[in-house]
Amino acid sequence: MASKTCRRNPQQRAFTLVELLVVIAIIGILVALLLPAIQAAREAARRTQCSNNLRQIGLALLNHESARKKFPAGATQNVNYTSGASPFEVYTGWTREILPYAEDSAFHDLYPNPTLPVYYGGNNPPATDANGVAMKQFRETLVPMYHCPSDFDSEILIPAYGPLTGTTKNDDITDAAADVNRTAPRYRTGSYRGNAGRTDGFVTWYLIEPAAGPGVPLGWRGPLHAVISAAGTPPAAAWGAMRPEAMKAIADGTSKTLLAAESTNRYGRRRSFWAYTFGTFIMAQTVPQQRVFSGDYFDCEALKEVTTPDQPNTGASERVCKGGWFSNHKGGMNGVMCDGSGTFLSFDIDLKVFAAMGSMAGGENESGS
Repeated sequence: MASKTCRRNPQQRAFTLVELLVVIAIIGILVALLLPAIQAAREAARRTQCSNNLRQIGLALLNHESARKKFPAGATQNVNYTSGASPFEVYTGWTREILPYAEDSAFHDLYPNPTLPVYYGGNNPPATDANGVAMKQFRETLVPMYHCPSDFDSEILIPAYGPLTGTTKNDDITDAAADVNRTAPRYRTGSYRGNAGRTDGFVTWYLIEPAAGPGVPLGWRGPLHAVISAAGTPPAAAWGAMRPEAMKAIADGTSKTLLAAESTNRYGRRRSFWAYTFGTFIMAQTVPQQRVFSGDYFDCEALKEVTTPDQPNTGASERVCKGGWFSNHKGGMNGVMCDGSGTFLSFDIDLKVFAAMGSMAGGENESGS
């Protein structure tokens, strides 16, 4: 039998270079079209997780209030910050005090004594100092509940301001020096701050600075403000009422008063630090100024002289920048109200309405008056 000879079909041929390039180009176009949708889906998931974190925070705060008949102090300090008294010390704050109500009592107990300053032990506590070792671990731990997935990467940094010890300050450490400093205590960044209250741009509820400006109604305080410790020196006059707040003190309605929300910053040392219980690193304030949503401390400072008719109460103080709010979500930030309900606050929100959300006082209308 004659053998058969296999011959290539003259119609069969390989892809040409031009055809391959066309296919690759089509695939590239499809990827380019799909990538934004994929990124949007991922951001939606991150935003949902971020919102869930705040709901968990809100629930823990409400559980604390239910069990102890008051919210925790936003932060505890020994004297009015502008009194000039030394030492100035800061202790426990709301982020520590709600941990048992978020089913994390063991971690709460790493901060062994609420009368210890938050910076106790420094960056290199000796192994024989059990409290110092525990405090360092407490300050530097990443707590998922306090980190929004859309925030900048979590870091352990020296804050830009506030007490380094009872008599020295972090603001004496430059950014360059902070990069190589091995003695100053460091803190893990967070993504959320409690609502200390409404301000005129000068008065602070997060440090109790009653003499910093013309003064505002006591009812402008928020649910999570600074409190003088039992052994401390209370400020004079009406500021003596700065104590942990009960739910019944919220005359404006729990669904209308902000409890906590997102706050981050492009300047790393001005980000929120969940365990650094000094002023604006754990609390923020509302104010009818657009720069409160800047998200960049230096850009915000550059705008401090701006005054426009639709931004009343504008002050030259940088306190607005220190106590600002921001997130990496598109167009706004997540928050939780005093009734535990979650909300998404647009950065285009009416500024008077936003300012009114910070106050516990009743009788404020949508114009914030």
